[in-house]
Parts: sequence; C-alpha cells; structure tokens
Amino acid sequence: MAEAGMQRNDAEHLFVTGNYTGLIALGRDDLWQHHAALGLIGRTDEAIDGLGRFDGAAPRFHEAAALWIAGDETGAIALLERLAASTPHAPSPSPWQAHARSLLALLRKPRIEILSLLPSPSSGPHVLLAGGAQDPKFALTNIGHATGDRPNSPYASVHRLWRGEEPPDFVLCEMVEWHQIPPDLDSLPCPLLGQTADYDMHIQAMLPWLRLFDEVLVTDHTEHAGVRPLVDAPVTTVPKSFGHPAGLPRLRRRDRDVDLFLSGTLFAPWHPDKAALIHQILGIEGLRLFGFNGFLDNATYYDLLSRSRLAVAYYRRPGGMVTRGIEAACMGCVTLVQEGSVLPLYAGSDHGLVSYPATPGGLARTIRQVLDRYDEHEARAWRAAPRLRQALAPDVVASHYLRLCTVLAARPRPQRRPGSRVGLRERVQKRVVFWKGWQPGGGRTEAVEALEAANIAHWEALLDRHGPWDDPAAGRAANDMAREMLIGLGCRLMASSEEEGRGGADPVPAGSAAAALRTRLFAFQDLWIERRPRDLVPRFNAVRARLHFGTAQDVAGALLAMKTVLAVNPGSWALAPEDDVLPYDLFDRFFNYRTYLDRVVAVLSEQAPEDLPAAERRPDLVRLIRASLHHYLARAAGGGAAGLGHAREAVRLDPDFPFFRLDLAKRLAVMSGEAEQAEAVALLTGLAGSSMVAVEARDILLRLRRETLHAAAGRPAEEPAANAARIEQALVDTENYRARLTSPYFRSQQIARKGWRGPWMQRMTTASHARALSVVLVDRAQRHQRILFAELDRQTLGRDRCERILVELYDDVLEHAARQADLVIACCQTDSVPHANRGLNAGLIAATADVTALVSGVPADGAPSGGDGMPPDFLAHALDRLSRPDGGAEVLLHRFSGTGGILVGRTPDLLAWGGLDEHEAFQGNADGIADFAARLRRNGVAVREPATADPRSRAATGPDPLRLRLWPELAGPDRRQPLLGNPLIVQRADSLRMDNEGLELLERMKRSMVVDDRRNAGPVRVPVDAAPSYMLRGPYIRLPAGDYRLVVTGGAEGVRAADRPVLGMEIVQDDDTKLLSGGLTAASLPEGATVAFRIPALSYRPDGGLEFRIVHLGNATVTVDSLRLHRLSGGER
Repeated sequence: MAEAGMQRNDAEHLFVTGNYTGLIALGRDDLWQHHAALGLIGRTDEAIDGLGRFDGAAPRFHEAAALWIAGDETGAIALLERLAASTPHAPSPSPWQAHARSLLALLRKPRIEILSLLPSPSSGPHVLLAGGAQDPKFALTNIGHATGDRPNSPYASVHRLWRGEEPPDFVLCEMVEWHQIPPDLDSLPCPLLGQTADYDMHIQAMLPWLRLFDEVLVTDHTEHAGVRPLVDAPVTTVPKSFGHPAGLPRLRRRDRDVDLFLSGTLFAPWHPDKAALIHQILGIEGLRLFGFNGFLDNATYYDLLSRSRLAVAYYRRPGGMVTRGIEAACMGCVTLVQEGSVLPLYAGSDHGLVSYPATPGGLARTIRQVLDRYDEHEARAWRAAPRLRQALAPDVVASHYLRLCTVLAARPRPQRRPGSRVGLRERVQKRVVFWKGWQPGGGRTEAVEALEAANIAHWEALLDRHGPWDDPAAGRAANDMAREMLIGLGCRLMASSEEEGRGGADPVPAGSAAAALRTRLFAFQDLWIERRPRDLVPRFNAVRARLHFGTAQDVAGALLAMKTVLAVNPGSWALAPEDDVLPYDLFDRFFNYRTYLDRVVAVLSEQAPEDLPAAERRPDLVRLIRASLHHYLARAAGGGAAGLGHAREAVRLDPDFPFFRLDLAKRLAVMSGEAEQAEAVALLTGLAGSSMVAVEARDILLRLRRETLHAAAGRPAEEPAANAARIEQALVDTENYRARLTSPYFRSQQIARKGWRGPWMQRMTTASHARALSVVLVDRAQRHQRILFAELDRQTLGRDRCERILVELYDDVLEHAARQADLVIACCQTDSVPHANRGLNAGLIAATADVTALVSGVPADGAPSGGDGMPPDFLAHALDRLSRPDGGAEVLLHRFSGTGGILVGRTPDLLAWGGLDEHEAFQGNADGIADFAARLRRNGVAVREPATADPRSRAATGPDPLRLRLWPELAGPDRRQPLLGNPLIVQRADSLRMDNEGLELLERMKRSMVVDDRRNAGPVRVPVDAAPSYMLRGPYIRLPAGDYRLVVTGGAEGVRAADRPVLGMEIVQDDDTKLLSGGLTAASLPEGATVAFRIPALSYRPDGGLEFRIVHLGNATVTVDSLRLHRLSGGER
C-alpha cells in the first residue's frame, strides 16, 4: 500500500511538471493522469476511452483536449463549454475551468494564428511546417530564409516580422538553438513556446534564448530531466515532434542482403559513446555490416535501409525520439532502440521495435538474439511499419503537435513583463556551430556574413557603452566578439582550397580578406587579455586561434603563452560557466568539449556529478582546459620522449579523451623500456577496442607485435583488436571528405613538431647521381616497414640505383625506418579510415627517377622469403624493360594475394594516366593498385605480370559490392581516369602533355545550351541559326608564366560571310580579367586554327584560374573537334 501511494505521488508530480512520458512509463492506468498523458502525446483514442472512467473537472478537461488533438473540434468545444460555465456554488473557478475558457476562446476562432520559427520543409524529419499547412485550423507565419518564409535578418524586430493587426495567438519555435530569434520576442503579448534538443551541445550560446520562453518543449523524460533545472518556465514532453519524411518510399519486399546498415555521424569527438557501441557491433562474428560516416542522398539512404535487416538507433539521451529510428522502422527494418525510448509509444503493443540495454555488451547480445530469430522479428517489424507510417505521417504529426501547443498556449499563466527574464545584453544571436549543423540562412554566404557583421557591431556598441573593464560582463562580451571573428575566419578557410602538400605554410592567404580578419582578431584578443589578465577562457581561445590559424611567429608566441598559463596556480584563474569555449566542432580533436559542456550544464543546473563535490565544479573546468594545453605542447614538442611529460599530464587531467591517450601511447611505443612498452600496449588495446581512433591504435599494435621482444606483458595479442580491422572493411568515412583534401582549415588541424601544420617531408640522403628507379612504399604507423624494406633488400637491383620513398599515412615516422629511406613523407591523415591511394600519389609526385614502382600492402605470409613476395629480379627486369627507348606503353605488375602489390611504370606515364584514385571508395583495404592496373588496361596500356605469380594473386579484385552500390561508376567499363584525381598529379600530367603532344581541353569544357549534344564527350556542333553566344567555357586551369599555343581543330559549313570569323576566342583570368580576345576563320579550322599567347606571372583566386571561352558568332554551322594546348619552349611562337 505504501509503495502504491508513493507511485501515486510520483505520478501526480510527473503530470504536474509536464513529464508525460515519464508518467506513462509507470504504467498506472488506474490514474486519470495516465490517460490524460496519453491524450496529450497523441494517443487520443486510448485516452478518450480511459478518461471516460473518471469523474471530475480535470479528467473532463483532458478528455476535451484529447478530442481536440484527435481533430474532433465539435466534441471538444461541447465539453469545454460545460466546463467553462460558471458554477453557482463554487467559491472561485477551478484552474481547469480557467484553462477551459482560454482554450475554448482559441477553438472558436476561425483560424488560430501562429508566428513560427520552424525548420524549412525538407526531406528530413522536421515536418511541422509542411504538415501544419495541411491543417486548415492553423495559419502559420514562418520566420526564416526559405521560399515562402517571412524573411529574417539579424536582430530583426518581431514587430517587423509579424504584420497582423492583432498579436498572434502564440509563438512557436522548434529547435531554439537553430534560429535567429528576434531580440524583442517577449514584447509580443502572447504565449511563447520553444522546443530544444541539443541544449547541452550549444548551452553557452543558446541558454539566454531558452529562458526567454513561457514554456519549453522536449521529446521525452530524459531531455526533461536535463532541461528543467536550466529554466524557470514549465517543461513539457512532446514526443511526437518529428515524423517520417513526406517522400518516404513505399514498403516493398526485397532481398535484405545487409544485416545492419549505419549512417550519419558514427565517429566524432563529441560522440565517444557512439564509438563504443559501434565496436560492440564490429565484434559480432559474421555480421554483414555497412557503415557510412556521413550523410547520403535520400534515394541511396532509403535504398540501403530497404536492403538492411536491422537498424540501430542511438541518442545520448536514451528516452529521446530518434529520427533515424523512425525512418528505419518505417522502411521495415527490425529497429533496435534504447531501453526507455519513446518511439515504441507509437507502434502499438506488438510494435516490432527491440529495446537494447545500456549494459556492457548489451547491444551486441541483442543483435545476436534478433538475428537468431530474425523471421519472427521481421514479421513483427512488417506489421508495425504501416502503423508507424500512419502515426508519424507529416500531416498527423504536425496536426497533433500544433493542437497540443494550442492547449499549452491556453494554459493560465502570470502576465509576462518584457525583459524580466533575460537582459537585453544577453540576447545575442551567436552562431551555435562552426560547420557541423544548421547554419544561419541555410549556410548562404551572404546570410552568414550579414549575421557576423551584425554580431560584431552589436558587441562593439556594447563595449563602447560598457562600464569598467573589471566587470566580468565586459570580458564575456569581448570573448564573444572574438569568438564570432574566429568562427568567421574558420569559415573562410573552410570554404577555400589550396594545393595538397602545403604542410607548414601559413593557412591564411596573404593579402586576403581572411588575413585582414585575422589581424583584427589577434589584436582584439591581445587587447582584452591585457585588460583582463585573469580570465582563462579568452586566453585559451586566443592561443588555440594562433596555433591553428596563425603565422609561424604567432605559433611560437602561442606556445610560450601556453607555458605561461600552465605555470599559474589553477585556482587563481577567473572562469564562469558562461565563458564561451567556442563551438563544439571547432578544433574538436584538441579539447574535450563533450565532458566540458556536460560540466557546464551541471553547474548551470546547480547539479554536480555524483563523484564531484559542488565546491570543485569550476576547478574541474580549469582542469579540462589545462589538459588541452598540455596536449598542444606535447604535439608541438615532437614525437617520443620530447613531449612525454606534457602528454602524461594531459592524460592525467583528462583520462577519457581518446586523442590524448593516443598521443601518449604513440610516445611510449617508440621507447625502449619494457615498462613503457607495456603501458603503450595497454593504452592502445583500450583505444583499438572502443574508440574512434581504433584503426591507428591497431596499426601501432601490429608494429609492436613484430618488433617487441619483451615479455607478454609488453607485447600485443596475436591478432590485436579484430574489431578495428573490420572498420576498414565495413565503414566509409565521407563526412567533409573532399574539403579534408584541400581545405586549409583541415590542414590547420594537423599540428606536429614546433606547431607544423599538415603533411611534411624530409630528405634523408643526398644522392651523388640520378637514381634510375624511385620506389614508393606506403605504410601506416610503419607496421609493415621491416617486411617492405626486406623485400627491397632481396632485389638484385643495386641499392645505389634506387630512390626509396617511405610514405607514412599518419604523422610519425620512426628513426630506424627513416634511416632506410632516401625521402620520408608523412601525410598526416586524420580520417577514421586511412586512404593508401593518397599516400601512393604523394610518393609519385615526389619521385625523381624516370621509372617509379608503387608498393602497397605486403606479401600474404608477411615474410620476405615466402608467400607471394616479389621475385628477386623483379625490379631489375622492370627497369630494364621500361628503360628501352623503343618500348611501348606498358607497366609491370606483381600482385599480393588479398590486396595490394607492386606496379612499375614510367613516371611520366603514371602521372599522365592520372595516378591512383583518391575517391572515398578506396579508403581502408580497397585495392588501389589493382584499380590503377585496370584503368591502364582500358587506356590501351599493356599490363604485364610475371608468369610465376601466385595464382591467388591473379584473382579479379573489384570494389566491395556495397561500395559499388553507392558509387556504381566504379564499375564503369570505360572508366579510364580517376573518379577523384589528385590536383598536383593533374597539374604534372597536364604539364607533361603541354610539353609533348598537347593537352586536350575539349572534354573539360562546359558546353552551353546552343550546343547540339551537351555530353562532355566527342565533337561540339552549333547550328548557324543558334543565337550568338558562348558555346564552350572552361576549364579554370592554372598556368605558370610562359608562352603557349592553343590549336582549335574543326570545321564550318554554310558560311554566310567568308571575310568574317566564325568563332570568337577569349582568354579570361578569374572570371573578370580578359587577357586575350580575337576571332577564328572557317579556313583555318580544318588544319587547326592557332592562337599564340603569353601568360605573365599571375596570382589566382582560390577558386579561380584561366578560362578559355569559345564564342559562336552566328556566321556558320560550326564543329569543334579538338582544343589542344601546347607550352612553347625558348623563343618559339
């Protein structure tokens, strides 16, 4: 009895505090509150039936609310009218009577007017705006940047955005953290409702806005527990906030040839818990897994879901509504959700969803159990899918949501006094993310830069009006202004590109707008550090900005400043939880944002973790900042023992951050002591089995396995971290992949010795004569270097004739490995899955010999004398054959069984054929050597293999079937060039062609509407009656200074005026500077019309280059067969 009474009290408390999903989880269907909660979350039929069993004003009000949410407006009004009627003998109206009167007034209106800030309609789960338009009871005026929105702008007044004669009935903002909220929003005399989800991720930017609302909406009880301590307003759970996309493909039976498909952000510093779950999945023997770290187009995404037996939904708050779970379950997947998830509330009693526990190994056990009884689970999933599609359809979700919000808006509440909750100075439209998430104005440059300018002007005005500098509010405003400039600088670098291999160089182009912004930023930071020397966060942000984005001098100053900060007593710093440490996705591999912001939320909630006394909460924030500073200093000190002390201190202060542990382990792994090696193995084993740096950790373990002669305590297991090995086979890392190759921002995230940023190379020997053969060896953590060098030592070709180029995909090269090479290159790849082809291309670009051998992988048996190692005379034979002046187009190939091998060809030819493919599909263990050989065959090149090769190595090696599904062009029978070429190889190949037969430009040119056939292949024909205009434009090529000749070959028919040209020609730099213009006659085209020109020394824009423009003049029907560019030598013109 006592327990039942306590549960009743709990239920009543949960209901009063708006925690409806927590109340439903109690299962107390003997209480009216249980049924009322069901109605409010959209399960209206059950609610109406259940509430009918109870008497009283409260059950009747919620019955009326359930009828209204279900769409029965007439029934709801009838009930509300009875409730709203005055009761003669009652001393005062009940709260439910007042609520009924207010709700009744809204329902009697022809249309309920809502001023909304809702995500624009898309194919995703945010369906409220599009779905709400289908409910005729509501008139939505949406503020935003999409077509149909009331256009928003920085700091726009709500009275400009709302143009009605009367105030709206209420304001609704879904995802408070995403929008530019009008700073005077609370001056509207109507209820303000706002929903949040990622409040913790963006807490330092969005908390003042969250506190502006009269009621805060969340999806479930776990979000409720996190948000309620942060605000004074009521917090209400509304799980039906998201729906399935409107364009969801139909359900159809098909072969499900994938056991489990994962996509989205799988590996990221913010999500260590996701990485641990993925490792559980990787450990399931025989599981057909495909993971995609990134975001797919809708058609491919739904196609893969329809081919997958299972899907796993995860959210760091386990009760939340998981949008990927909605999509998977609606596509018929057996969907696994966390225990306590609210998604099963909408799938019926036989819901087909499977809950997995948060216990160690709980997800893996659940997956095995489901697969063991898959037919049974599949049948339930197929029964549940139509119910979910109906319950979570866009129009249903939006109607239920808006009708519930109407009930909440009608709630009696004290009159709000504008400006009483949040000071006007705190209402700043700070950007909440750097690049990973929703951007202002949908990410359009003009909208982003307009907000940046408005924010900076806001803070400048605020600081001009502010009182003394010793006021913490002034320091916080200055820090926020510097933050805005720093994000702007990062965005400009992210949007630009540079040639690969520019390691160490200043990431900011000299004389650019970004350089001017950097100068202003650094001067502003210095000024306020001088004014407020005890503020820790502004110093922390300033040194990070300089290390990543500064000049070499800035970097040196930042390293000195870090040491100064660490020398100060940690307790003497001034730090508040509101001091913004930058968005969570800026410099995220160098600072543990997840733990830091979790601590900030705890402080702001006046809660502390159970293991942390309240008095230590702010020192805990200082501790995490100090850990980051130690890590920076360790990285800048170089590898091995040089930075060991700082690396140890970083791990001591923040033992959970995987990047700190990896850095320490790498240092210990190169030390000779048994204790250090054992410690390295322990750290690496943990990382390889549960973290996002698993692949690199495993690679180091493999090296230690081959090199360590110590006792078992210091030696890795026989097959360390099998889970990590599966990452290469099962996962593709595409998130921002193209930008990672060329963006100076991403290069600036690769910090090494003395603050060097990006790839580096070092010449180890000085040759007294030219080498005949360059051998490029690609490796990871030098796990194979002993085998590879032993293979070379077995060759009969003399060492003095070979240039050995060792390419390391990561950032560290061991001294004993470097001593065996002539040139060392470190690619500093930071991808979750490394890419060997990019390393091979780096070596090919650096090769100095006329013949180059590209080596990837190792012989199967891992020993130079066994397995499928190279024949001892292979290199000598290859060099002899390829050195013959009369030799045809050919390469020599020796393949290792499995993947990899050695391919030898003439260096100019390997460059001219595009080198290896750097497309995402070739990450991990994909066989780039085999693919290159296949492309060479398609180009008519003879690919010769030794007759003695192991038959296993001759087996056809094609792309993985799932990667082929994503990128069918991989299997194209006519694919002769890389899908993604290396820009430097393209430049080298172009240069070689220009110096010889000429560089063909026609296939690279953009064809205009006047061209008969716009496919980028074959001749170009324009009829005489086509409007005079540009017919060909392109290809934005960057030519060095010199003399050139363009030969245009083709023909002209039906010439109208023989004395006039039939084609016009322009050469334009960066779209706006014309270098040459002229005309080409009909008579000159058959033999090749020649245009000679000189290019001065030019400075190109990051996205610019030279463009050749061919103009149709309307004087003939013209055909262009070829555009061939030659570079002239000497005085040739």
